[in-house]
Amino acid sequence: MRDEEGCRDIWRLPPPDRFLPWAARYGLTLKAHPPLRHAHNPSWLPKDSEELRELYRERFREIATRYGEKLQVFEVVDEAQVGLMNGE
Repeated sequence: MRDEEGCRDIWRLPPPDRFLPWAARYGLTLKAHPPLRHAHNPSWLPKDSEELRELYRERFREIATRYGEKLQVFEVVDEAQVGLMNGE
């Protein structure tokens, strides 16, 4: 899983597990960004809406199970997306 410490870094998306101990050590509250960005589906995702919906549900369950007790804040709406939705 790409969230685990030791997995390869992805530009601007280092493994979250790397920062949990660091944040705890310094008393920092980490915030999880939205797990879904409606305008940024990669081309390799299924085109069938029900199949795509199930993949998202599976990923959301995975994130909630892994981080539900470790992160106190989960952002639901990405502020950058709000402007796009309002035509800005």
